[in-house]
Amino acid sequence: MCIPPNHGSQVLESEALVRRYFEMWSTGEGAVADAVLGPGYLDHAQPGVLGPAAVRSLVPRFRAAHPDADIAFEILGADGDLVAARATIRRSRDGALRETQGVALFRVGGARLVEQWSWHRASDDETAPSSPSEAWAEAQRRIRGEGARSLADMFAPLR
Repeated sequence: MCIPPNHGSQVLESEALVRRYFEMWSTGEGAVADAVLGPGYLDHAQPGVLGPAAVRSLVPRFRAAHPDADIAFEILGADGDLVAARATIRRSRDGALRETQGVALFRVGGARLVEQWSWHRASDDETAPSSPSEAWAEAQRRIRGEGARSLADMFAPLR
């Protein structure tokens, strides 16, 4: 990735937080959550998982289920307090290679990740939205309340 001349240190630090966040899942080092996530961290795709302690507890379970998981970035960029990442997670499942492509948007506050919005599609997942734009359109429908019975419905995983 080419870094423009006005790419300041705050932007580089924000991108480094996102890299460390994803490396945490690749290495299984759940303690990294305390260093990169703010105390009220919220992943809108998993609204029941709040804060670093909850994420820290999930990391070893993910690694136990997917010991060969690896995350590769195609795009990583920041602007202000937002960082966008496009990545592919590769792992084995039942002896077959499984790839999940995704896009995540993080908000940074107080030198920590405080919010995340994401879209992903596994190579064998026929129920997920077919593109980030389809996921965005579904999110907009939910935000407007179309078909949502409650606030929880608005933030339930996209399907």
